[in-house]
Amino acid sequence: MVVSCDSRLSAVHGPFIGIQGSKNLAKVAHIYGNGPSRVLYNDFEHKPSHLLVTHNIPEPGINPDVIVVIDSQPIDWFNQNKVFPSARFWVSQRSWGVITHLNIDKKLNVEIVWDDVHRYNAGIYAVRECLNQGYDVHLWGFDSMFSDCLESPAMDKIIARHRRPKHLDKQWQEHWLKVFDNRSNKVNVHMPYQSIPKTQLTTHDCVQLHRH
Repeated sequence: MVVSCDSRLSAVHGPFIGIQGSKNLAKVAHIYGNGPSRVLYNDFEHKPSHLLVTHNIPEPGINPDVIVVIDSQPIDWFNQNKVFPSARFWVSQRSWGVITHLNIDKKLNVEIVWDDVHRYNAGIYAVRECLNQGYDVHLWGFDSMFSDCLESPAMDKIIARHRRPKHLDKQWQEHWLKVFDNRSNKVNVHMPYQSIPKTQLTTHDCVQLHRH
């Protein structure tokens, strides 16, 4: 287990037809978010050499290499339902505390524990980690980047949670701007046609937009 404390725009229009890393980076990670547009990933043929990262409780048919959890509820769900995925887990200190309290640290393959960062969401943690490890990343279902949707429909159907306050959007955008700063690897954001990208997607050269 590793304890981690961490550390522009080119628009692509039309159907998404393939994945290529940058000339100097062969590693590719797909980060499967919880927003409604995550269904765009269903049309992509995932390559075995690519890393697949999901958040919280994976959906049926999605077999991740890594599961990111930063809250207590998903850990409680795994324990109560006796579901212990074989995927590697990247978790926050908050989640790690619950894992150790429940004595399931031997049942979950926890690879990385991050320091808690105020107002980070699971996607920000995941993207930051993958970029730091040298991956070109592809983001699916990150609807808060280009819409007013701050919810996670897939997760909220399993574990009821309070609606997120609108002020979170501004705080998330500020964190994204810092995560994208001074990056040589690429951040590929997949979104529906007619979507309007927010500030964090239009101010950094590392970001490429793919409209489907």
